[in-house]
Amino acid sequence: MDTSLLQPSIHGRDPVAAFSLRATFFTAFFGGPIAAVLIHGLNAEHFGRWERDRFALLVALIAALALLVCAAVLISRPDILPSLPEELRQTKNMRWLNRLSALVIWAALYWRLREPYRAARLVGGHRPAWGAGLACVLIGFVVTVITVTMASMMVGRP
Repeated sequence: MDTSLLQPSIHGRDPVAAFSLRATFFTAFFGGPIAAVLIHGLNAEHFGRWERDRFALLVALIAALALLVCAAVLISRPDILPSLPEELRQTKNMRWLNRLSALVIWAALYWRLREPYRAARLVGGHRPAWGAGLACVLIGFVVTVITVTMASMMVGRP
């Protein structure tokens, strides 16, 4: 039998174990958009794609920070955009917008890394994500609080 037929056909380097999609999803959901970028950045490093994907990660990080600043400004100064319905200005809805943006960023970064994720799933091994996931959630929470606080302080009350 020809053993070359049994060789993996996945492009690039050999598949490596990474944090599972479920772990990255829950990290993004509970940690927000910053945590989504961080956990995908860790996986990009595990996959050996840091150099290739760092620009996309940077763009996602800037988009996440911009969204947080916009949300903070809209909550602090509702008079800036008076045409925005009152329901959308509530803090609860801004939290849901934060989670939604985290999942959109998660999906966009997954799309860029889908081949290595599929290869890692074929290998069958996943890295334990408890430590890294909780660290990303904590860092994401701290950065979100600092960003929102700083943006609210800079804009001020009317």
